[in-house]
Parts: sequence; C-alpha cells; structure tokens
Amino acid sequence: MASSSSSPLPALAGEALRQKRILSSKLYLEVPSSKAPVVYSPAYDISFLGLEKLHPFDSAKWGRICRYLTREGYLDKKRMVEPLEACKEDLLVVHTEAYLNSLKSSFRVSSIVEVPPVSLVPNWIVHKKLLYPFRKQVGGSILSAKLAIERGWAINVGGGFHHCSADEGGGFCAYADISLCIQFAFVRLNISSVLILDLDAHQGNGHEKDFANDGRVYILDMYNAGIYPFDFTAKQYIDQKVELVSGTKTDEYLEQLDKALEVCSSRFQPQLIVYNAGTDILDGDPLGRLKVSPEGVVTRDEKRADFIDGSSTAAKAFPLNPFFQCHFISHQEYCLLGMNCEARVNAGKRRGKWTTAIAASWSSPVTEQVDGFIGADWLDTDISGSHMLQSWLLGFPVKVTREDFHEESGCPCPIVHASGSFQSSTTSSFPSMCHEQRYVDCAEDDRPGLQIRVWESATKQ
Repeated sequence: MASSSSSPLPALAGEALRQKRILSSKLYLEVPSSKAPVVYSPAYDISFLGLEKLHPFDSAKWGRICRYLTREGYLDKKRMVEPLEACKEDLLVVHTEAYLNSLKSSFRVSSIVEVPPVSLVPNWIVHKKLLYPFRKQVGGSILSAKLAIERGWAINVGGGFHHCSADEGGGFCAYADISLCIQFAFVRLNISSVLILDLDAHQGNGHEKDFANDGRVYILDMYNAGIYPFDFTAKQYIDQKVELVSGTKTDEYLEQLDKALEVCSSRFQPQLIVYNAGTDILDGDPLGRLKVSPEGVVTRDEKRADFIDGSSTAAKAFPLNPFFQCHFISHQEYCLLGMNCEARVNAGKRRGKWTTAIAASWSSPVTEQVDGFIGADWLDTDISGSHMLQSWLLGFPVKVTREDFHEESGCPCPIVHASGSFQSSTTSSFPSMCHEQRYVDCAEDDRPGLQIRVWESATKQ
C-alpha cells in the first residue's frame, strides 16, 4: 500500500477495521472435498436490454464457457463451487466509502463499464443486472485464494477486474477483486508473499495502485503499452514490467515472456500466485492489438505452468481429471468460445508452497436488432442494435448533473436531470433524444408497471 500518513494512529485504526471486516466475512465457505476448486455461478453473466453488447468485452462468456465444458464432458457442473456475493462490508476491505457511494449514480457506472446508455437506466436496475454479477465474481475471486491454498490450485471462471482500484473503476471493472482476494489471504490464510502475474494485454493499473510500495506483493505485468489505460502513475508501482508494442507476434511475445519469468523466479518467492490471464493477446482481438496465434496462447500458459511447477506439461500430474482435457480442444474452438486462458489451470505437481488462484480475460461481442422504448418489464429485450439507440448514440455523451431519489418512497430509482447535445439540438433538460420526463414512479412500485422513458422520442429532431 501507499505510504502511511504522518500520524500512525489513523493508519493503525484503519488496518484494525480492515482485519475485523475480513475476519467477520462469510465469503470463505467451507467447500467439501467432493467439489472441484472451480468457482462459478450462473449469476456471473451480465445481460440486460442488450446494452452489454455495446462494449467489446463479452459479459456473457462465463456461462458459455462452463456450458461448453459440461456439455462436452470436461467438467461436472455439480462439482463446481458457487460463491457468495461480496457485501458492502467485504468491499470496504479495499474500497473507500466514497467510491462505493459513487456507484449509486448510473452515469458513474456507465463511465466505468464504458457503455454510455447505462447512464439512462435507473440505478436499482444497474445494481441488479450489472453490479450484482460483478459482486458475485468478487466473491469467487476471494474464495479461489482459499481453495488454492487448500488444494494447490483454484479457478474463478469470472473476475480479474485489474483496472479497478480502491477509489476508482474503469475498463469494465467496477470492483477490485484482485486486491480484495489478496487482502483476505493476508489475514485469513496467513500469507505474507503474493505474486500477481498479469498477462492480460492491458496494464493492470488497479492492483498496481492498491499495492504501491507493499513489499509483500510482487507484480509482473506484461502488456501492450500502446493501448488503454495509459496509467503512468500506476506504472511506477510495477515491480517488473514488460511493455509490448501493438502488432507484437507470437515468437517475440514468448521470448519476452521467457525472459520475464526467469527474472521473476530469481527475485521473488511467493506463497500465493494470482494469475490474471487474457485471450486479448490473440491476433485479431480489437482491444489487445497484439498478434499472438492460438497456439501461442496455449504455449504461453504451458510456460506459465512450467514456471510455477517445474513441469513441462501442464496436465501431467492430474491426467484423469476430465477438466484438464479442455487443454486439448481445437484451437479454433478455444478462440471462438472466448475460452479464457485461466482455464488452462496449474495441473502440474505442487512445488513447495506455490499455489495458484486464477482470474479472467476478454472476448468478442455480437449484435442483434430490436426496436422499441424501454419498460421495466422488458429487461430481457435486446435493444443494442435498435435504430433509436443508434441515433441517440450519435449525440452522446449526455452529462448527468444531478441525481436524486424518489422523495416519497425513498426508492433508489433516480430522477435524472441532464444537459448535452443531440445532433443539432440542445436544451437545458434532456435534448430531443428523449422525453423530458424521464423517471421511475416508485410510489406505485409494482415493478411491471414502471416505465423508463429513455428513448421514447429518440428519433425526433
């Protein structure tokens, strides 16, 4: 963590409160031995109104991956572990109260997930359909560290929100699950040395800021320096950075990785490794902008496994476990499914106290065409490709200047007043893109009767 304040008392009090929250948390479930250390919940998937498809991050990939693995017989869904949702007290272990309160603004959340229309959705829907899945994944990441220590390895099929720090989200990362996972491990697992091995194509600026100057955490981050997030402040907190350029090809990537892992092994001996993988290094990924082949992605994870275990073949130690057969599906299936590299789990023999907790990556979107304005009973309708929405997007952003709650009922459904421009029109309230009276009437509060008047007049000039 960053250096302490001039007086040690506030820092000590804060650390005592952090420990109290960790020790009282219910997230460290007791998992029976009949379960595999694979953490997943159907609630991980994010899908409402099709708005999630407006970002290149595929927010429903987790379910598709698990369905594929179970359908093909690689994984028994009855053996997967479902985590609890991280509650506010859990999140406060890392996050500031001010940051968590900021998520009560739909506009703030829209900027974090980089999907502008989310700013026009009532906050109670945003929490239910977007932030709740994130909190379930946070619970999964935290639990994975416990399972990794107990079993030698663990996977959280979701998580890996490496752009989020204690007081700032971004890049489709609303909660700092990596930082939370490690803070819980320090207290509950008596861990004192952690390696964050971040091989996503993007810089992991969130955990880097959270563990600035913390000697217990060593960060190896290998990323494309020419893409988001360009966080130069966070870069100074990386213990070992490998900066790539757009267009880096397979051979060069793997050569750089070999050198980095060799240096890391000589510098730091961790008790826990948190591995954040990313298939966004694949050639053709619109976000990563690297040119690593599917075979190169597989080789990368084999090198990672060798680095951790001293084993040349990742599946060698547990050849009978059907889950590890997912290593041998075709490369085409591996990519088209958005198969996360973290699924290539540390299956080699355990060496000393080295264990692995693994998080998530990026994939690709699809778009469908549906027209119509939004009603609260239409939450399963896909409007991501609608003409009205696309017309509205031409004039985005609309800046939210005030957000209130319904005064009579206290229901957390915002009445938003905004200013901005839509094509050539500008007004002091909503532009011509929508009805000025955008609200949710909580006083009558039978959810099916509510209307979110967002794009009602979107096509008017």
